[in-house]
Amino acid sequence: MSSFRLILSKSSLAVYLLIVFQLVLDERRGLYLPGVLNRTDLRIMSNTIFLSLCGATGMVFFASYYRKLSDTIQKSSLYYALLLSCLGQLMMELFPTETIPMVLGLLLSMAGWGYSIGYILYRVAIEVPEAYFGRLIGASLGLGAIVFFIIDNVEAAFPDMPVSSIFAFLCLATLAAVKTKENALPAWQPPSSTWHSFFQKSRTYLVIATIFLSVMIGLCDSIIVARFAEYVPSFPASRLFYAGGLFLFGWLADKKFSFMPAIVLVISAYYLWFRTFHTESEIFILSAQLVEAIYDSPIIVLIMTGFLHIAAHSDQPEKWAVMSRLIYLLSMSMGLLAGILVVQYLSIPFIFAIYIIILSTGIALMYMVAMLYVKSLAKSTAEKQLEAAIEAYRQEAVEAAPNEDEAFITYCKRYSLTEREADVLQELLKGEKISAIAEALFISERTVRFHINNLLNKTGQDSQLSMVSDYYRNINNV
Repeated sequence: MSSFRLILSKSSLAVYLLIVFQLVLDERRGLYLPGVLNRTDLRIMSNTIFLSLCGATGMVFFASYYRKLSDTIQKSSLYYALLLSCLGQLMMELFPTETIPMVLGLLLSMAGWGYSIGYILYRVAIEVPEAYFGRLIGASLGLGAIVFFIIDNVEAAFPDMPVSSIFAFLCLATLAAVKTKENALPAWQPPSSTWHSFFQKSRTYLVIATIFLSVMIGLCDSIIVARFAEYVPSFPASRLFYAGGLFLFGWLADKKFSFMPAIVLVISAYYLWFRTFHTESEIFILSAQLVEAIYDSPIIVLIMTGFLHIAAHSDQPEKWAVMSRLIYLLSMSMGLLAGILVVQYLSIPFIFAIYIIILSTGIALMYMVAMLYVKSLAKSTAEKQLEAAIEAYRQEAVEAAPNEDEAFITYCKRYSLTEREADVLQELLKGEKISAIAEALFISERTVRFHINNLLNKTGQDSQLSMVSDYYRNINNV
């Protein structure tokens, strides 16, 4: 898919999810057991957890079985998922809230959504350049929030029409139409040693950080749920705040990804303090709207962008691409459950202390991921520059030094290189990376680095690139 079609697809799924949640919150759909879920907060909590589990089911199925499917089924699997969601949506329309078929329809619609979101995120990870991950996520979710705001206003203007249901089907139809025009998946390329190292080191940090930050969002949302009657009138307008934050932080994630954890820390700490100690109704509603722009949006962009970077350099991108939404939904549900059943009954200072501990832990881990990414990006860029320079110097030296073997021997004698150092230099001149050199010479990567340092010291150069330049400059003068 092109970037535009991926944005449109992701936006359609975002709108569909918001519509389903809105239907549940308005008691038009969802679980409802009189005498058990008669409290508003318990009903919202149980439905949120149920929707999250249903969506997670589709995501897990995609992550576990997509690669095992035949090529033919892979190409059509998104259609099957959309049909499943359409069937579920139809059952939700035909059967009353209290019936099992309606609940089954809810399960099917969210399971289909989960598979579809996994498929789209997978394509983003392997098709879109990493420099645009943040902007694509911000643009798609932001556009979805704006569309939902429009839907809500249309529904208010035509209360007798099933506007939400119509748009739900339109979202699924849009995704199906976009799918018919998609390009074939590009051939998967295994990650370089630099990016493989980034993947190995950062994945655990990112998973734990996502759990902490998602639980914290759930805890904060439990306050809204407990005061749902006050908040619900402002929910549509909050989508505009949310969209603005997504556009801003999506752009920032691409330009200054390493700054994102610090930005989230400062904004979140201030917000948590403000929201914990200011409970007046007007201020509460204002903070509930502002949180959509300056709190939820940077955390969601940071989490999703982080996992896309991981997926882009993983040998199982289909699993890691979907992990951001999977962990977020499940952990957010856990936080919501804990907030409604336990945390809201604690003292305000204690609640604030819990928030800060969870926030600081999650941000510290996310900062480590960001630093690993920045270092890997710098190292990868240097490797590409070295490869390009080697090829350019090699082409220039072809005519100037027709007998390159003799020139190489002369160069080694000039700097008194040992036999092993000469072997390492020869591999470097081929453009090989440290891991490949170690494998070719049957030595460890640490030993290769030791020889490279010796080469730099003997030749008087400060980098591999300058050493290669020095080599070709010398042989041209032979």
